[in-house]
Amino acid sequence: MTTNRHSPTPTNATLGTISTSCSSGVTVTSGSNNQYTISVSSNASLGSKTVTFNSNKGKSVIITFTVTASITHYWYSQISASVGSSYNANYLDNLLFPNMAFCSDGDADYDDDCGSLSLMKCSHTPFYTTSSYSPATNQLSKGHVNKWGCTLCCIAMVLRNKGATTTTQRYDYRVGSTGYLPADPFTCMMANIRGGTNNAWRTISSQNTITSCTSASSPTNVNWNDLSYDFGYKLTKVTLSGNDEQKAETIRQYLAVHPEGIVVRVKNNTHHIVITPTTFQAGDTTVSNNQFTIYDPGTSNPNIGNGVAWGSYSQSGYLSNATYFHFLEELP
Repeated sequence: MTTNRHSPTPTNATLGTISTSCSSGVTVTSGSNNQYTISVSSNASLGSKTVTFNSNKGKSVIITFTVTASITHYWYSQISASVGSSYNANYLDNLLFPNMAFCSDGDADYDDDCGSLSLMKCSHTPFYTTSSYSPATNQLSKGHVNKWGCTLCCIAMVLRNKGATTTTQRYDYRVGSTGYLPADPFTCMMANIRGGTNNAWRTISSQNTITSCTSASSPTNVNWNDLSYDFGYKLTKVTLSGNDEQKAETIRQYLAVHPEGIVVRVKNNTHHIVITPTTFQAGDTTVSNNQFTIYDPGTSNPNIGNGVAWGSYSQSGYLSNATYFHFLEELP
């Protein structure tokens, strides 16, 4: 939760961990500008915990955290941070990448250079843009994640579905505090541009006037294992071949052991979506459009992207064009 009105203070939550009867915990971390970060952990037990925030103006916010037996599937839109599984986009519309060497379509397997896009424009374009964004002559018409962020958002989805956080406490400049950060498009971007296991978490200049962040390339040009390593996982690639039914059977086998979902390359190698557990059965000879549930970051409309049946999806028929997918594996 992030709030900065009326100097709020948590009355039923204190800094540190609160134990509950369901063997889960709520951690509240104080940041700058009267902001608080809340994270929830559970020891695979069921139950709920309520936390009340009271302000000095007599206003209250009550949040109940519930641990259930079913997996939660997140949907991150690359177009809007405020729809679906919204995430904190504070200051991201001013986060620039002035030291970029190139920009790309967002997938390291299919790199291309800027082509007609100048590096100056790429470098002066923020990570995220809102609906009110009006680009200057030296900026692209959309932010990096808005334009190329499908891969980044899909990886963030499956990591968040898995409950992954950074394995090391990291500084989150959006709230001005340090902790084990859950996966969202911003934290995944920061892990991605870290550039591997031996490099430091990148430094952003200032919380209040974000102007630069060192990066060799577009922050959405994904290096799969560099990104996932920071969350304790690796992403393994599986090539899809055969007809639709054969591809569906391969997907079914992996989803049976990866209910958090898999990241699938579709649309003639131009887009990524997440597919979650399916009703397709071993031995099925026909693929029904309703057997697959997908989460597509390429829209801000939940009726198109947020856990929709394949048959109602505006881009149905992707299975024929699916070329490969990645699934999560824990690091040894």
